[in-house]
Amino acid sequence: MAPGLGKKFPESTQHVGVLTGALPTTAKIANNDREAIESLGWKVVYSDLYPAAGTATWTPYVQALKDKGVRGLIWVGEPESLAKLELAMAALDYDVDWIRAPPNHNDQTLIDVAGPALRNT
Repeated sequence: MAPGLGKKFPESTQHVGVLTGALPTTAKIANNDREAIESLGWKVVYSDLYPAAGTATWTPYVQALKDKGVRGLIWVGEPESLAKLELAMAALDYDVDWIRAPPNHNDQTLIDVAGPALRNT
């Protein structure tokens, strides 16, 4: 999983969120990620699924992350939805210490859509 994140941001390990698209494959990956971080002694305080095609507004997800005190986010999904989530986070003036996304997020779409709202990913 990402033990380096735990070393760099030790307080975040007790305030982890997991957010994934509602597809069997991404849900399985998110489940594996959750098991891996819990085996490190990390605590998941928020876990949710979002519609696989995205959502009209990411604000409820951001508010839930904020309400649960999430400081580190495991994201499983696609770059454009993550970019829109990060735009909603910026609009609500909410940051996490880190967002861990899979390798498929090395994608120009993430940068193009999120722009300066892309932080800590």
